[in-house]
Amino acid sequence: MTIPILFLKFLKTSGNDSFLFLLLTFLIQFKAPIYNPCIKELFRKQFGISIHLNDYMTMANYTDYAIGEFIENIKRQDRYKNTMIVITGDHEGLADHRDYIIKSEAGRQLVSLYRFVPFIVLNSPVSLRYDKVMGQVDIYPTLLDLLGLDEYSWRGIGSSILHKEKPGYAIDAGMQVIGKVPEGDKKGVEHLKKAWEISDYMIRYDYFRNYFFSLTENRKN
Repeated sequence: MTIPILFLKFLKTSGNDSFLFLLLTFLIQFKAPIYNPCIKELFRKQFGISIHLNDYMTMANYTDYAIGEFIENIKRQDRYKNTMIVITGDHEGLADHRDYIIKSEAGRQLVSLYRFVPFIVLNSPVSLRYDKVMGQVDIYPTLLDLLGLDEYSWRGIGSSILHKEKPGYAIDAGMQVIGKVPEGDKKGVEHLKKAWEISDYMIRYDYFRNYFFSLTENRKN
């Protein structure tokens, strides 16, 4: 991962216009090209971890550094105060190594029992630490609330974590319940399981192509 130079140049010339910028990285892999022997040796001595977990932590360490550099560049452009930054992931990178890693003493201290990914919002208008379980399906409705986009007719198929009535559980890709299900909430569990299939269809068949085109046209008018 390197700082996207073209984006930083764009910031200098974009004035006060609002825009969405998506930065997608594939860095968190065991065989990523970034290699820092000093950091790897530090992790080995401090935690006594396996080669695979060491590689993973080395990549995570560099990713944290690169994201930090990216944010500092935005701050130098004086755009940070008007920018909301969302950091998340589609899945963790331990892959087939997860089972044996979490069985080791060091692995249990560093790796969660479940396959969680981060959901971090910088410059959020709401100060909140959410300690319950949420699913990726809950990210979209949460961002709508944070951005004040109340006019959007489609609110997603999950629930915003800003709503107090949102239950603290999610369904993983293996259709397993993660978190605490309120007693008798069988309908909610079935809804979240079905959401995986619905989401797949929506992406596969570009369900929102006409919706967003219509939304753009309406705003122009």
